[in-house]
Amino acid sequence: RRATPPPARRPSIHLPSAAEVVRLIDAAHAVNRRLPVFLRLAAVTGARRGELCALQWQHVDFQRRTLHIAGQVAHTAAGPVARPTKTHAERRLALDPATLGELGELCASCGVDADSYIFSHDPDRTTPWRPDYATLAFARLADRLGIAKIRLHDLRHFAATTMLLNGI
Repeated sequence: RRATPPPARRPSIHLPSAAEVVRLIDAAHAVNRRLPVFLRLAAVTGARRGELCALQWQHVDFQRRTLHIAGQVAHTAAGPVARPTKTHAERRLALDPATLGELGELCASCGVDADSYIFSHDPDRTTPWRPDYATLAFARLADRLGIAKIRLHDLRHFAATTMLLNGI
């Protein structure tokens, strides 16, 4: 009764290929018009799902081509709650022109306020996506495409590996 159980095995990381990431982003257009942008940001920046859900338009600087990660969204019984990032540190990330263009198109198509959430189901965009929505949408999409071995979090590893391979 006093024995300590062995540590749980961590799931294996299945790094998606660039082609699989492109297929996921392309197929996401049929699910939700914001999902392709969410997946692209996950693959390009390596941001956590809760950090992406917490993004508001004020966090995108189109002039400096940066994204400000200032917090995260956690889901509780009372609903979504804003929290600091996992490491309690804010950061600014450079965005490539294509990703910035996708964000610009999304911004132009919805007439947004600075404090509205980028990823929201509400017409007024005052409530962010629940992080588990992003996970479920990704899992269903990956399963439909036959690449169900990868998880949404694996896009974070994809981003880190891609950056390392490119000397960043």
